Amino acid sequence: MSEERFWNTDEYASTAKFAVLDGAMTMRQAGRIFRLEPAPPKVEDINDYIISAVREKDMNYFAYFLHHYESRLNKRVYRFLLTEGIDRYDPLRFLDYKLSCVLVMLECLQNYVPDKGADFLTYAHHFIGNALLDCRRQEEAGSFKSLDEYKAARGIAWLYNNSGKSAKEVIAEYAAEQNCTEETAAEYLTLARQNRRRVPFYSTMQDEDSEETGEDVTCDDS
Repeated sequence: MSEERFWNTDEYASTAKFAVLDGAMTMRQAGRIFRLEPAPPKVEDINDYIISAVREKDMNYFAYFLHHYESRLNKRVYRFLLTEGIDRYDPLRFLDYKLSCVLVMLECLQNYVPDKGADFLTYAHHFIGNALLDCRRQEEAGSFKSLDEYKAARGIAWLYNNSGKSAKEVIAEYAAEQNCTEETAAEYLTLARQNRRRVPFYSTMQDEDSEETGEDVTCDDS
């Protein structure tokens, strides 16, 4: 298999959408689109599939990986939607978020170096969280120029909503923590407040790097 074909993520994503027929899909179908029949060969650690995919340049191994990882990915997407307070029983929306996660995993696969010691899911964890947030950003009515701006607005909103401090105090604290100007922090809070008119104020948890993720990372299966 050529390098170009091996890393053709668009082709892989198109193949993954085979189960969508004229918009008719159940949650069960959305939760099992990567399930293989018969089941792939068993390995002690599903990271072995990823290592084989990289070293042998064979995307079949990535399909084997997804077969075993899908239930955990479903839980992560479901938990994110639950935390965000949006309809988690819409199969097409669920699938959209899920495929975005798979696409970012394919991008991570291109840069994953097994010999560095970290398993693939540890390496991809942060990027999957960003993929979920970017899906949410594109759904929201607020105008956000980028994922970074969206995360910043969510971060200061989280601080404002949970600290009990005044807007002025929150702006000063956020600016000091993020090493930005108070004017920039105030802009982020303004964006968050404008968006609050349309969606609930963000009250989600923060990850170990103090970046607001939109999910309860303490419960992540990986």
